Amino acid sequence: MLIFVQTIQTMRLKYILIAIFSVMMVTTTAPSCKAVGKVVVKHWTRKQKKKFIAKCKDGAVKKFGDKANEYCTCLGDVAEEEFPKFEDAMAMDWFTMAKMLKDCVKK
Repeated sequence: MLIFVQTIQTMRLKYILIAIFSVMMVTTTAPSCKAVGKVVVKHWTRKQKKKFIAKCKDGAVKKFGDKANEYCTCLGDVAEEEFPKFEDAMAMDWFTMAKMLKDCVKK
């Protein structure tokens, strides 16, 4: 009987550890806001992404302060998905950018 109880306790511990490990893997490997739960297709180079984020931050720092980098990085992901051509995203007007940024601010 004692062996049976020890086996059940060992199995419980094993499943608890597996559950904890699974949660840790999901939370530590989750990418940015828009990419969670789906594959992100990269259309832009890193240099283009940095340029887009810098443009966004020029207008967002005054409004969002310390959160500007977080929001503009999120917006970069959203814009890259919406505008596969970098040039189209850079030509986006501030009104369209603000509408897209609204989803990032909610998170």
